[in-house]
Amino acid sequence: MGLDIDGIKIIREGKTDDTVFVYEGFERSLKDEEIVSLDYDDENWECVADGISMSYGSYNGFRRVLAEAALNTSVENVWKLAGNLKDSEPYPSPIFHILNFADNEGFIGPSAVKELDSYFDERLEYLKEELSDDEYYMHKVISLAECIKETAKENGYLRFG
Repeated sequence: MGLDIDGIKIIREGKTDDTVFVYEGFERSLKDEEIVSLDYDDENWECVADGISMSYGSYNGFRRVLAEAALNTSVENVWKLAGNLKDSEPYPSPIFHILNFADNEGFIGPSAVKELDSYFDERLEYLKEELSDDEYYMHKVISLAECIKETAKENGYLRFG
């Protein structure tokens, strides 16, 4: 069992109580207007970009390596800083949407996906250089950036599940 991150596009809202959601504490990654009812069995969404798949342990390693490469700090420091922000304060960097997110399920909304797309447009080459000694995680970062780019074009959501 592991974690998959992919890009989805909502075709139409569903007729069930299932919703695009985010756990308490991660609300910055999903704005109120981006929460919709979604029935997974009714084909109300389509996958627009394959992202990354890995075990939960590998995902924790991924976040640790990415925090060091992107922010020169530990992921624990990212979590601490994010936890100290007031509700109305934005993240200091879009990469927080990935680093400070539930590691099992949830959605990152279109607004945050677009922020992440801009971030990776500016920083991907730097991250590839920083991660050049760790080919496994470097390829995961590249694949995630490609997924985010395609998802942003579709005004889609990143789905963690």
